Formats: sequence, C-alpha cells, structure tokens
Amino acid sequence: MTLKELVSVVFRRWWLVLLVPAIALPAMLLRVKSQPYQSSFNAVVLLPGDTEIPGNSEKPELMVMDDVPVLIISDVFSEAVAVDLAATGATLTVDEVRGSLTGTRYSRVLTVTSERDDPGEARAIAEAASRVLPAQVNAFLVANPAEPATVQIIDPAGDATRSRPNQTITLMALTVLAFAIGGGLALLAHSLFTNSGRITD
Repeated sequence: MTLKELVSVVFRRWWLVLLVPAIALPAMLLRVKSQPYQSSFNAVVLLPGDTEIPGNSEKPELMVMDDVPVLIISDVFSEAVAVDLAATGATLTVDEVRGSLTGTRYSRVLTVTSERDDPGEARAIAEAASRVLPAQVNAFLVANPAEPATVQIIDPAGDATRSRPNQTITLMALTVLAFAIGGGLALLAHSLFTNSGRITD
C-alpha cells in the first residue's frame, strides 16, 4: 500500500481515528484531576564515616542509604510522624500516615513524598516527616556508639499539588499513541472489510 493509499484509507475512516482519542483523553484528564495531592521534601543524609569520595558506588555508607526509603514506610517512622502531628493538633492516625508516605533516594539525597486526598493533610504529613527524619535516621540506621548522621533538609515541603513530574509530556505522548491506535483501527477495518468482499475500494 502506497502512502497515498494509506492516507486515503485513514481519511475515509476518520471517525475511527478520532474515536480512540475521544475516549482516552477525557479518561486521562479525569485521572489527573482525581489523583491524590502530593507534597515532598528533599534531604541530604551523610552517615558517619562518609568521606564523600566519588567513584565507589558500593561504599558501605551508600549501601546503608538503601535502607532509608524502607525506614520511611516503616511502622516506627509513621508512629513518630503521627506523634509530631498530634503535637500540632492534627488528628491523623498512624495507619493514615503510613499509607501516605513513600521515599526514594539518589546517592545521598533522599526524597520523601506524602500523598493524601486533602492538600493540607499531604503537606502537614510531609512537614512532620521532615522534622522527625534526623532522629529516626540516627535511631535506626546508625550503630552505637558511632557519631550521629548529618541530615539536612535542602528543599522543604511545599504546597501540595496534583501535578506530577513530566505530566504534560506524558499526556502528549499518550495523545499521540491514541491517534496512532485509531489509525491502526482504521487500517484494520479496511483490511477486514476488503478481504471479506463486503466492500471494495
């Protein structure tokens, strides 16, 4: 099939090309509008003995850093955050806190994210997590009698938002994919009807 014939087939079944985006785009936008609010902060964690000499990804200090995201979703961390929140007058339970927190790390930089349907709660949990983080790291990741770890908040928790990293690019890519699928359906319909002999083009 030549390019001219391909364009002709797609043009004749334009409604199939538009059908998939017409269904997919509202669904994607609804998902964006209904996803939980997020608030996050970044912290630098330097463990005792960390020399900050580059070139060795298997340094014991960095390997211990792999445990920090696990600490963030643990019961003890959630309990500490809930106690801190209670001191500010918040009424969130330990289970609610535990279900909202996640942590990721890149080298010595830890990112802690709180997700809640309520933007105020998302930010409050993130702020409480940033306050209890230094004590929790030293209590559970630093062996006694070593020197305490240095935990510095480099990006404090901000206003909660439904926006996600690269969200616009993702939506654009999915839109292009939806049009491509619609074009594929148009070609498939052309092939099926032509082979069955019901219509001839």
